[in-house]
Amino acid sequence: YGLERRDTFFVFIRENNFMNNSCNAYFFSRGIMNQWSRNYWDDWNGSGYYTIKGEAYNLMDWEGEPIPVEQYDKHPAQEPYNVNWMR
Repeated sequence: YGLERRDTFFVFIRENNFMNNSCNAYFFSRGIMNQWSRNYWDDWNGSGYYTIKGEAYNLMDWEGEPIPVEQYDKHPAQEPYNVNWMR
């Protein structure tokens, strides 16, 4: 996984490179949205939103089974970010 989130709330995930992963991102939470923005996804088709799949519990039924849900990066980056500045 590039990033796996569990029970994080109101986190901004932005300006990252998600490349060469079997799964770029996955989340499991109690239904609280996080914001994905301007990340580079190597498996994005180049148009529209990038879909991040996950699972969530219904806030009213914490004991039930999780349900599949989706979140979106509404502004995916067109190219990977240059991270060679650390060398």
